[in-house]
Amino acid sequence: RDLPALTWTVTQFGVHGELSLLDSRTPEQRREAFMAWVEALGAEWREASRNDGRVYLRGYVKVPAPGAPHLHVTVGINVSWYVDEDTEPVIVPTDTAGQPE
Repeated sequence: RDLPALTWTVTQFGVHGELSLLDSRTPEQRREAFMAWVEALGAEWREASRNDGRVYLRGYVKVPAPGAPHLHVTVGINVSWYVDEDTEPVIVPTDTAGQPE
């Protein structure tokens, strides 16, 4: 499957993907990219907004660890944007469980 590119971070707690800050997609296109990954991973997700005008989407799924199927790794994905289209989209920093920092 051809999925949109994400920037991935790997830590001892999990793997986290974010749509690049340099990506110039519209909010609708950013949502579509996020949903493509949610569908591909079978991830749970939610949407929220902040008082500063940001909308953010977070998703996560736990998958068996390679070579140790009795253990699980959290895979998180995140994308955000400002409701005002004249403002550049930003990524909301999250921890490996997809929770805002």
